[in-house]
Amino acid sequence: MTFAKLSAYLDQFLSTHCTMAEADPHFDAFHRRLLRHKEKLLRNFLASWKKQRCPWPICSQIVSDWITVSGHPEHPYRDQHHFYTCCSPKLGPALESIT
Repeated sequence: MTFAKLSAYLDQFLSTHCTMAEADPHFDAFHRRLLRHKEKLLRNFLASWKKQRCPWPICSQIVSDWITVSGHPEHPYRDQHHFYTCCSPKLGPALESIT
């Protein structure tokens, strides 16, 4: 798996997710911000994965390193956001389908 290919999969996943979210009648400014935040976290993870020379398959150690390195001790809830974004049930099947 190359960075370009995984980045293209991420773009496809995010565009599908945005399209589905915008079709929801309850999609409002809060949900739009949440979606942008998750996109930022996923792109940050992708950049971190690239710095580690794109090992494939992505193992749990890479994810936990990303969570801990980008964490802030004074804001532990942010680590939870990182964790829940990478371990999202919506993202899991998307990653499994490309392996």
